[in-house]
Amino acid sequence: MTPPAPALCTAAFLFLASAASVHAQALPTGTWTGTMTPPEGREVPVTYEVTPSGDGLAITMTVEGSGPRPLEDIRIEGGRLRFAFQMGSRVSCDLQRMDDGTYSGPCSAAGAQGGDLTMRPPSGAG
Repeated sequence: MTPPAPALCTAAFLFLASAASVHAQALPTGTWTGTMTPPEGREVPVTYEVTPSGDGLAITMTVEGSGPRPLEDIRIEGGRLRFAFQMGSRVSCDLQRMDDGTYSGPCSAAGAQGGDLTMRPPSGAG
């Protein structure tokens, strides 16, 4: 069996890279709304500014009563939106896409349950 030609490997890499970029762009841009529910249970309003950034997306989250926080390591994979942010410590979130376009799921910090987040798309996004 002969190894694949370098041109074929390059073409395959470019296809996969562009597919990831297109997939990341599938998240509608604009102002998303939602809630953060910490482990103690008091629901807090949240807004998310989703903007294009290079080949992907940038998301800035603002929790009521605190300043904006940029989301890090944003990944959209198979109906899941995963990211992290700093809030005292690094918080990692794994949100599942619902039928209405909303994302919802748990977050954790240092292995401990950190509460839940929801993200509702901008009006008219679809």
